[in-house]
This record gives sequence, structure tokens and C-alpha cells, in this order.
Amino acid sequence: MYLEQLNSINVNENSNVLITLGDSFVQGHGAYPIEVWKSLDFSKEKLDEELCAYSERFNELIDLGYKNSFTTLITQMYLKDYIPVNFGYSGNGNRAAVKALTTMHPHLNLPIAKNKIVIFYVGQLCRFDFFNNVEINHHNIFHTAWPHKPSKDMDLGRQELWRGYATEVWSEKREVLEFI
Repeated sequence: MYLEQLNSINVNENSNVLITLGDSFVQGHGAYPIEVWKSLDFSKEKLDEELCAYSERFNELIDLGYKNSFTTLITQMYLKDYIPVNFGYSGNGNRAAVKALTTMHPHLNLPIAKNKIVIFYVGQLCRFDFFNNVEINHHNIFHTAWPHKPSKDMDLGRQELWRGYATEVWSEKREVLEFI
């Protein structure tokens, strides 16, 4: 969750909250008006370029994603007296999603809300989250690895970590056991 979204949440003992946990789907990645998609020629590659943190459109696209996420739309259309709390994080796995609720945001006072609905979108089981010791900010609390060839622009240590995860740690059995 980005700082703007975090700062907009005000929960008290009379609040109703809809809490969603998950990855980019939950965050609202890609949930943009048709005009935005037309400006990108309906290209995922162009979208990925625009979602680079240094892009001119980065903040606009992140904001549009949150505004058009299913979390926000459910509270606007059906649960009108509920506060949306969207813990969707692009790229993160299930461990990070759960920790967003249970550990990382005690200042939101979610336990004191009168009514709580939690929707947990289970993402790819192969993703493995661990605490991010590089670029820690309100959104990048975790670093996520999954079994694939790391990019060459990654730090050498991170490349080795990803390679090691893909070849020495990851297995379908570990996925299932980690999820249980």
C-alpha cells in the first residue's frame, strides 16, 4: 500500500472495514479506464514501462489502479458503509499478503473496527517473500523471489539468491507445504 492510501484510512470502534489481501490483481494493476489502455495501444509492454517508478505516469496509474480495484468498487457499489483497506501488492506472494494484515500495519487499528470482512486472494504459490533489506519503504516491505532466471540488472547477490531459490529451494512440494 502506498503512503497516500495508508494516510486515507481512519478506523475507529464504529468502523466497518473491507480488507483485501493479495498481489497485483488485488492492488488494481491494469484496472484502468479504456482511454488509458488506448493511450498504451493495449500493450502490456508499454504499461510495464509506464509503471517504472521513475515514469511520468507512475503515480497516475497507481492511483487509477487503487480507485478501480475490486476492493474500492465493492465498497462504492455494495458495502457503502465500509472502509476499503487494500493490501494488494504487485509482485508479492502470499506470505507478504498475510503479514500486511497481521504484522506490518498496526497503526491502522484494524482490530478495533466493529465489523471486518477479509478477502484473501491466493496468488502464485511459487512466490517466496522475505523482508526487504534494500529500498525499504511503505510499499516495498518485502522482496519476493520466484523460480525463473533473474535479470542481469539485479545486484549480483540478488541474482544468486534467485538462482538458488529456483534450483535449490523451490519445488511443488515446498509450495504446497508453505501454503498449508
